[in-house]
Amino acid sequence: MSTFPKAGHAPDYSWIAGRVTFTRIQGGCVYIYTDPAEIEGYELSLTPAPEGVVSGVTVGTSAHSDTSPPLRDITPQTGAQATQPPGSRFVASGNGWDESKVKDGDYVVLFGRLARQGEPTEICPGGTAYVVDRWVVNP
Repeated sequence: MSTFPKAGHAPDYSWIAGRVTFTRIQGGCVYIYTDPAEIEGYELSLTPAPEGVVSGVTVGTSAHSDTSPPLRDITPQTGAQATQPPGSRFVASGNGWDESKVKDGDYVVLFGRLARQGEPTEICPGGTAYVVDRWVVNP
C-alpha cells in the first residue's frame, strides 16, 4: 500500500492530501488544506492563548473565527477557474466525495483532478475546485 504525506499533492494533482476544515462561509464551505504551514497556523488559531497573554485579534462571526471577505469584494465565479493556478485550499465535489463521512480536522487523500472550466462545482471563496473520484482517510 502506498503512503501519502499528511499534506501535499501530486505534481499533476491526481491526488491531494490534507486537512478537512468545515466553515460557515457562504452557508457551509468545506475546504481541504494542503499546505502544512497553513494547517499549522489554522490549528494554532484554535488554541486559546494562555491566561494573561494577549494574542492577535481576529474578528469573525462563524465557527473557529472563519472569516470571508464582504460579498462586494468577491469576484463572481462561474465554474472552475482554469486560468488561476491551484492554491493550497481545495473544495471537493464529484461523485466520489461525501462530506458527511468526514469531520472537521480529519486528514484525507482525495484522488481525482482539478475541475475543468464550466464544470459544475461547489463555489467557495478562495478554494480551487477539485473533482473527486474516490478518497481515503489519511491516518
